[in-house]
Amino acid sequence: MTERAADESTGRASAGSGPQIVMQQERELAIAHWLLGAAPDVTQSRWEWAQDSETFLRCGGLFTAVRIPGVIVRAVAGEQDPSVVDRVLAEALDGGPVIATYGRNLYYALVPPSTGRHWQEPSAECLVNRTLLGVPPVGRNTYNGGKPYWAVPPDGPAELCMPEDVKRFVRYALLRWQDSEFPR
Repeated sequence: MTERAADESTGRASAGSGPQIVMQQERELAIAHWLLGAAPDVTQSRWEWAQDSETFLRCGGLFTAVRIPGVIVRAVAGEQDPSVVDRVLAEALDGGPVIATYGRNLYYALVPPSTGRHWQEPSAECLVNRTLLGVPPVGRNTYNGGKPYWAVPPDGPAELCMPEDVKRFVRYALLRWQDSEFPR
C-alpha cells in the first residue's frame, strides 16, 4: 500500500514528503485483506462481506479471540447503551479490536494466536486453534439490532488486543458484575 500525504489546499491525497496520512478506505482495505488471510475460502468471505453479512474466519493463524460474556462487559460500563459500552471497551483494551455479536450477549477480543497456550481465565474462553469466528465486514462499527459489529474496530492490520489487558479487564468486569445489579 502506498502512503500519501494530503494536499492541505485541496484535501486530495498526493505523493510527497510531509506528514503521512492513510485514508480510511485504504485502512479498511488493508485490514480486510489481512483478515482474509484467515478465511477458509477467500472468495466466499469477500462475497459475504459484500452482502453486508458476517463471514467465518479461522482462529489460530493470524489471531485468536477471547469470548467475554456481554453481561460482565456491560457491568463495567454500568450501562446498557452500546456506544457507552464500546467506548469503555476501547479504553480498557487500549483500542484493540473487539467484535460484539448475538445482540451484544458475547464480545470477542482479538488477541495474538499464541494466547490460547497460556490462557487461564475460566470466565472468558480463549478460542482454540481452527475455531471459526463470525467476523462482520470491516466498517460495520455500530450496533444495529442483532447483527455482529466491531464494538472496537481494528486500527490497522495485525493490531490486536494485548492478552494481559484482556485478562485484567475480564477479572475487573467479573468483580463489577458480582457487585452490581446487573442480571446474573
